[in-house]
Amino acid sequence: MWSPARPLWSPALGGRDTGRDKPVPYGSISRALPQQIPKTRRRVRLPPHMTRSTTKRARLLIGGRVQGVGFRYSTFVEADSLGLNGWVRNLPDGRVEVVAEGPQAAVERLVEWCRRGPRYAWVRNVDVAWEVPHDESGGFGVR
Repeated sequence: MWSPARPLWSPALGGRDTGRDKPVPYGSISRALPQQIPKTRRRVRLPPHMTRSTTKRARLLIGGRVQGVGFRYSTFVEADSLGLNGWVRNLPDGRVEVVAEGPQAAVERLVEWCRRGPRYAWVRNVDVAWEVPHDESGGFGVR
């Protein structure tokens, strides 16, 4: 039986040293936030015609089977690889809202990706509203 006074990772107790600061019971599942996941995908190098002078902002409302299938995280990875700023979140009515800002061609590439979505998503419709850029910085996030 596990108790806080007896960490399971101690080599003296026959466990293995995980190198973590805090003991973690075997079999526990830790969920990492997107900000904690190391960036393993390389950023896409944008062609010269995708300059910052053509910055655009799009608000997307995506309907269909888009919640519970990894749509937000996949959108985060795709937008981050394109070098976009903004965020993605679930809406109470079952849709997903995406706000993306960056070079026009990169934003259009994300819009096309959202029309397909990740593997298990079924995208029924994508409503795109082009807005005035707000010079959002700080990368792309999941809300």
